[in-house]
Amino acid sequence: MLFISFFLGRFAYRKNRHSPLFMSFKTFCYFLAIFVSACVFASCKGPIPDDHEGTTEGPEADFYISSNDSGLTLSFSNFNIANTDSFTIQVNKQPAAFRMLPDKLMFIPHDSVPPGRNIINFAYRKNGVNDTLNKVYFHVLNISYKVVNTYPHNRNYFTQGLLFTENGDLVESTGLTGQSRILFYRKTGAKTFKPVDSIVNQGQEFGEGIAIVGHQLVQLLWQNGYIRIYDKSTRKHLRNLEYAREGWGICNDGNIIYTSDGSGYIHQIDISGDKVNILKSIQISDENGLIQHINELEFANGLIFANIWQTAMVYVIDPRAGLVIGKIDLSSLAMKEMQMNNTIDVLNGIAYNPSKNTYLLTGKNWGFFYEIQLEENLVTPQ
Repeated sequence: MLFISFFLGRFAYRKNRHSPLFMSFKTFCYFLAIFVSACVFASCKGPIPDDHEGTTEGPEADFYISSNDSGLTLSFSNFNIANTDSFTIQVNKQPAAFRMLPDKLMFIPHDSVPPGRNIINFAYRKNGVNDTLNKVYFHVLNISYKVVNTYPHNRNYFTQGLLFTENGDLVESTGLTGQSRILFYRKTGAKTFKPVDSIVNQGQEFGEGIAIVGHQLVQLLWQNGYIRIYDKSTRKHLRNLEYAREGWGICNDGNIIYTSDGSGYIHQIDISGDKVNILKSIQISDENGLIQHINELEFANGLIFANIWQTAMVYVIDPRAGLVIGKIDLSSLAMKEMQMNNTIDVLNGIAYNPSKNTYLLTGKNWGFFYEIQLEENLVTPQ
């Protein structure tokens, strides 16, 4: 090839170096030589291999996850499963059931993928070499429910907290400056909760969430800078504790007290001293990242149920991992209340009744309590 280039160049030079066409003819011969050389060089390298022939994956082998109510579908990019010697699927390092679908898709049933954050691992072997592809997948349950009972609720009550005592009595905390109080109910008949006692907050106190901690009834206040603690049995005020954060929601798992302040964090607190000490702050995330506006809290079966302010959603949170594992859309109840009275405020208040495995819900200035039963069997993450 170099000889051909040299010959063409010399030929052009000898043809007529003084001719006006000399430079254009010489340039043509020069580029022709380069083109011929490139073609010969390419032919010497042989054919370019097909990515799907003789190779399992390309330089950017990957898989993508889509989901529906029954499970996950994995689709592969730059990867040919048929060319592997063997492969397995693991979820959080545990073997997972799967089946192949047409078009080289793979299906993993939701039974193999627990709620929360999961590592999906595709491990394969090809030509005696082991390799893996990994993906993070958030499995968030869309939790359905049915309403099993309704009970009248005073529309004047700006509900901020709700709980059942171990005796099955209902306690409600209400808000607004000058209107805040704690109400104690007894169930009278099958369809009525009747207030039998109350604690009225002082003038500037804005009541928020409540929780029972041992022999104490703890009430958060919104922006007053302290919390109030009462004797659970006598309902006598015991003391106030300085609290540097806004008070929103509070719950208790028997050992740990959790609070919210309207942010994307849940705090573990200690109330044994002369002020509230924050022991730990847990950032809460879902499949879209950090969540916001965590409000009223309720603890049930190892999980925290949280109202999300300005929505009709309840998020189910694994407090150990700081992850949302499920969501309950209660917009149909909010719409029903709105149709009866368009001056209502947001959904707020969750009380778990362990004797019936049901949840009592209401909202600020709502006309009813709604007792619901979840249609998902929530299992505490291990």
